[in-house]
Amino acid sequence: MANKYAVIDTQINQMNATLIEQLNGRQGDGGRVVYFSIRDGNSPYDISNKTISIIAKDAQGKVKVISTVNNIISAVGGLFSMVIPSALYQASGNIEEAYLKVYDNSNVVITSIPITFTVLANNVILTSNASSDYIDSVQEAVNQANKLISGISDNVKAQSIAYDALKSSLALMTDQINSQQVALKNGDNSFSGTNLFNNTATFSVPINGATQSRYALDYFSDINKVVTNMKTYVGHYFVGSVPVTNGPNGNILYAVVEVIAGNTSTTGIIRVVSQFGGVQYTGLVDGGVLKKWVANADDSNTVHRTGNETVAGNKNNTGIQTFTQPIVGSVASRWTSIKDVNLLTSSMTTNSGIWYGSTTTVANMPKDGYFFMEVQPVPGSEVEGFIRVTYIGASGLYIGKVSSGKLTWVQLYNNENTDKTFISGNYGLRVTTTGIQKTSDGGSNWTNI
Repeated sequence: MANKYAVIDTQINQMNATLIEQLNGRQGDGGRVVYFSIRDGNSPYDISNKTISIIAKDAQGKVKVISTVNNIISAVGGLFSMVIPSALYQASGNIEEAYLKVYDNSNVVITSIPITFTVLANNVILTSNASSDYIDSVQEAVNQANKLISGISDNVKAQSIAYDALKSSLALMTDQINSQQVALKNGDNSFSGTNLFNNTATFSVPINGATQSRYALDYFSDINKVVTNMKTYVGHYFVGSVPVTNGPNGNILYAVVEVIAGNTSTTGIIRVVSQFGGVQYTGLVDGGVLKKWVANADDSNTVHRTGNETVAGNKNNTGIQTFTQPIVGSVASRWTSIKDVNLLTSSMTTNSGIWYGSTTTVANMPKDGYFFMEVQPVPGSEVEGFIRVTYIGASGLYIGKVSSGKLTWVQLYNNENTDKTFISGNYGLRVTTTGIQKTSDGGSNWTNI
């Protein structure tokens, strides 16, 4: 920076002028870009919202005022450049007196630093015009001329000075446009340096190029900071060995973080993907609060609605499961959880299936002993159906009819009486030594079931 920038210190002794070698030139020079670095001792001097001018009196005593800043390279860093017009290099010799002045928005001089430089004679130029006063602000030229000269003819001269200043300013601007030092609104532009946009940038066409991932800790170390201003942190970040707190499982380490804002700065989602396990989480943000983290399923480990798959582990399904194809495999019998068989009369569908138990744990069974019990509801009903109970040791078979929530037992078989007949009207059942039989004519004829 020492070779490129002219360093000007605001703390320098006001009796000593700083030699600005970058301003040294020869008669006839013009359009030179000079880079300046204003310092406040060892610290940069912030030039945000400030106006900078060079006011000089050349070797012929002519005043030159230059206040056109070519480029603010870093306002906080005090770095900028100015295009020096040829008017500054009209008279050869040492500059009699010169200052670099900094004004605030109210045109109050904040600091004034004395500077000096030299204009070398150019003996190659055949004709050399005398040096003249030069002010690069058109309005300032008019005002200065009007203060010094009165009368109609003098005002014409003031306008002429203003015109010359305007012409010079237009020439400088034309040179900048031709040399592509300024951006064109309706043309193609190439930005070679780093550009900072403090307001929203809107693109009507897709961005041609990649968006850069940023190191998270340069912007935030706690997810709770992000959720309160989602639009500020939109984009992709990476996290290394230093954690970001309040992630899905506490600290976030070695992961990629994506922030997507909603329609406000306090809504949206935050995605976190681990670089090792590949586990993905989505954080739901609403009202500036992270409501919850949701683990995103890995497709290879997810049960799908279609296709053949093997599912490992025990599954507890609390809703009704409907199978349109036969179940391949056995249906497990379960140790009954019912404490009283009469409770089944209001929960037939809920407790359908095969159970086993003992009358020591289930009350109001048809007889004592260990048993197998099959609960068969009428489809869709909790209060209609049948209960079949088979006692272990061939000691009995009972059918319980459940109708409107009421249970009635019928004994179909007892090893103490193998010939048991039940007839209701023309229909009936009987248990004989040859098996279970049925009748539809009041018992005249029996057929094996």
